[in-house]
Amino acid sequence: KRMDEFERAAVLALTPGPTTTASDMMNAQHYLSQVQASRDGWRFALEKLFLTQCMQARFMCLQTLVLTVESSVDSLSEEEKLHLRGGLMKWLTDYIPAHPSEDASIKNKYAQVLVVLFKSEYPQRWPTFFRELLASVSTGPVGVDIVLRVLETIDRLIVSSETIRGASDIAQNTIIKDYMRHDVVPTLADLWHGIIMTYRGSMPQLATNALNVLKCYIGWIEIQHILNERYITMFYELLSTEQFRAAACGCIHELVDKGMDPLAKLELVNSMKLQQILSGYCDTEDEQFQLGLAKILNIMGIELLAGWRKLSTLLAEKTISAEMEAKGRQMVEETLPILWKFLNSKYLKTSEAVLGYTTSYLVLLRKRPALDERQTEHLTNIMAISANKMRYPGDYNFDKEDENEKTFLLYRADVGHLFAKIFKMAPQLVATWVHNALTTAIAGSKTLPFADVEIALHLLALLGDAMSGLPNQLRTVLEAFITQVLPPVIESNLSAYPHRVIVLTTYDLIVKYGRYIPDSPALTQAIITQFLSERGLRNPDRKVRCRVCDNLGRMIRMRKQHLVGIAEQLILSVKDLLNFGPQFDTYIPPDSKHFLFESVGAIVASVPDPSQQAALLKTILAPLFEAVGSVLAGRLYTQDTPENPLYETYMKHAIVAVTQLSKGITTVTEAQHEVWTGPLELALKVGAALPGSTSLRQAWIVWVEQFCRLFRLQSQC
Repeated sequence: KRMDEFERAAVLALTPGPTTTASDMMNAQHYLSQVQASRDGWRFALEKLFLTQCMQARFMCLQTLVLTVESSVDSLSEEEKLHLRGGLMKWLTDYIPAHPSEDASIKNKYAQVLVVLFKSEYPQRWPTFFRELLASVSTGPVGVDIVLRVLETIDRLIVSSETIRGASDIAQNTIIKDYMRHDVVPTLADLWHGIIMTYRGSMPQLATNALNVLKCYIGWIEIQHILNERYITMFYELLSTEQFRAAACGCIHELVDKGMDPLAKLELVNSMKLQQILSGYCDTEDEQFQLGLAKILNIMGIELLAGWRKLSTLLAEKTISAEMEAKGRQMVEETLPILWKFLNSKYLKTSEAVLGYTTSYLVLLRKRPALDERQTEHLTNIMAISANKMRYPGDYNFDKEDENEKTFLLYRADVGHLFAKIFKMAPQLVATWVHNALTTAIAGSKTLPFADVEIALHLLALLGDAMSGLPNQLRTVLEAFITQVLPPVIESNLSAYPHRVIVLTTYDLIVKYGRYIPDSPALTQAIITQFLSERGLRNPDRKVRCRVCDNLGRMIRMRKQHLVGIAEQLILSVKDLLNFGPQFDTYIPPDSKHFLFESVGAIVASVPDPSQQAALLKTILAPLFEAVGSVLAGRLYTQDTPENPLYETYMKHAIVAVTQLSKGITTVTEAQHEVWTGPLELALKVGAALPGSTSLRQAWIVWVEQFCRLFRLQSQC
C-alpha cells in the first residue's frame, strides 16, 4: 500500500535513508509539528493509529497523543477525554491481541501515553482505570506484557524517586499512590504472583518482567501483601533458577530495605530466615547471583546493626533484658561468616557491595566501650581481607590505565578507609600486622611476587593517611611506629625491585615520612645515594627518573644538615643531567629537569661558605649561559617556525631552569650578586630578541619576580 503524507513524514523523521537530505527531514518534521499542534491533531492520530500499517507512523501517532495530553489535556472537553480514553483502551483490547508481534517501541510508547493520561484523570475522573486495564490480562501473554509495561511506566513517571518533581507534582502523585493502595494494590499482589507462577516455566522472560515490576512497587505498598508465605516461598524457590535469580534477589532486597522501626526490622529479617538462605547460596560461582546476594546481605546487615544499637540503648535504659540485647548481637554475628566470604570475593563488585555493612559494623564497634576477644577477631578478619583485596590483580595494566584499572583504584581507596578505621580502633593490632608485612617484604624483596611486596608498602602509606584527626596519644604511637620501620625500608633493596611501582612507592614513602626518619648522617647518605644512583635518577625507567626529580628537592631540604662536606660531590654527580641543548633529550624531560635544578639549588644552599656557594652556582650556570648566548649570537631563533619553535622553547626552558635553581636558595650573600645579575641580563636579551613570544614573556616575568625575591633575601642578610 502506498504511504500517505503523514506516513512518509514519519519514516523520514524516524528512519531517514541514505538518500534523505537535510531539507527532506526538515520538511517532514515541520509537517509532523503542524499535525501535533493542530486542534484536532489528536483525533487524527487516534484514528490513524488503528489504520496505518507503518510502524513509524504508529509511533508518531502515539507521540502526538503524548504531547496532547502533556500540554493541553485540560483544554479538551469531557466528551473528548472520554473519546480519547475509549480509543486508547480499544487499541489495547482490539489491536494488541491481533498483533502479538508489535514492536516493543510501540508498546512502550503506548504505555507512556496511557500513563500520562492516567496521571491526569485518575482517580477522580477515571476511577475504573485499573479495572479496564487489567481486563486485558485475560487475553493471554500479549495482554499480560502490555499490563506490565503500563505498571512499570506508572512507577517510572509517578512513583520513582529518581525523577526530580515539583511540589504540585509530588502532591498529585501522592494522591494517586494513596488511592491505589486500597483500590488496586491487593489485586496487583495477586496478579504478580499469578503471572510469575503461571509463566515461570512456559515464558520465563514474562515472569522475570513481572518480578522486576513487583520490585518497583515493594517500597511503597503495604508490606503484608508481599511479606507472606506464598511470596517468600516463591522468592526462595526462584533463587534456585538461573533465569530468575537476579530479579528475585532484587525483590528480597526491597523487602529488607523497606522503611520501618529497627526492632520491627529485626523481626522481619528473623521471620524471613534470610541468614539460612544466604548461607546456602554464598558459595555460588555465578557472579551476578553472588552480587545480588551480597546486596541483600549488605542492607540486611545495616538493618540488623540498627536493631542491635536500639536494643543496646534499651538495655542501658533497663527497659529490656540482657538476653534480648544478646539476641540482636547474635543475629549480627551469624551473618559475619557470610560477610567475610563476600568481602573477600574474587568478584570486585561483590566485595564492593558489602562495604557499607562492613563500614557500619566498624563504626558500631568503635562506639562500644571495649572489644571482647571475638570482636577483636572480627577486626583481624576485616584487616586481613582488606589487605588481600587491596592487592593489585594480576591483569592490572600499569602502562595503560583504562576503566577497569580506574574502577579498581576507586575500590582500593574505599577498602583503604576500612583499614584506617581499624587502626583508630586497634592501633597495636594494625601496627603489628603492617610491621610483619614489611619485614616479610624486605626479607623477600628478591623473590616475592610484586603484589606481596607492594601491599606491604601500601599499608604503611595508609597509616600516614589515617594520621589526620588522630588524638595526640594515638598520633604519638603512630609516629613512633613509622620512625621504627622506616630505617629498614631505606636500607633495604626495595628501591632496586624490578617493578617500577615498588620503586616509586618506596621513594614516595621516604619523602612522605621524611620528618620521622631518625636524624642520622648514615641514613641521609643512604637515601641520597639511592636517589642519585641507577635506582633513581639513573634508573632505566623514565617514570622513576621523573618522580625522583620531583622528590629529590623535598628530601634535600629535610636532610640538608647532613649534606655539609658532600654537596660538591653531589652536584658533580648530577652535572651531566643538568645540561640540555635545543635538541631536548627524553632521558629526563624539561619539566622534570626543572625540579632537578631546584633540588641542586637546595644542595648549594646547604653549603655554609658563601664563596663556595657562588662558585658552585657558576659551575652549574656556565653551560646554560654559553648555550643561550650561542643561540642569541647566531640568531638561530630566526630558523624557528610556528609548528616547531625549537630555539624559542629552549630559551624558555633555560630561563625556567635558572628560576627553579634560585628557588632552592634560602640565603643570598654579596658573593652571589654577580651570579644572579648575569642570568637577569641574559633574560633581558632573550626578551628583546623575541618580544612577541608569550611563553618567553611569561617565563621572563616569573624570573624577574624571583630575582627580586633573591635580593630581598640579600638585604636581610
